[in-house]
Amino acid sequence: DGSYVNFFMSVKTGYLDFINGTITDKALVLQNGIYVGMRKQALLDRYFRNAPRAYTEDIKVMKIYSGLYEVAQTFTFDDETVSAIGFSSDYVYY
Repeated sequence: DGSYVNFFMSVKTGYLDFINGTITDKALVLQNGIYVGMRKQALLDRYFRNAPRAYTEDIKVMKIYSGLYEVAQTFTFDDETVSAIGFSSDYVYY
């Protein structure tokens, strides 16, 4: 279906970190309950206390960064539902 995730395993720490990916499969649910096919308003309610419909109804793509801009999540909307979830990391590996 086009979903993929790229990982990097550090030989030094043994940790597995993600580099980037895209999820389009409706069967995959993120740990925080977000999934492809979710209603746009339900997703906005997860991130914002008050997301006035007048400001959000025309949104087709929403990108949210972590506090340090190291990790980004990108949500693509088709009409009123999430059609893809993308994520990327500025993780540097050697």
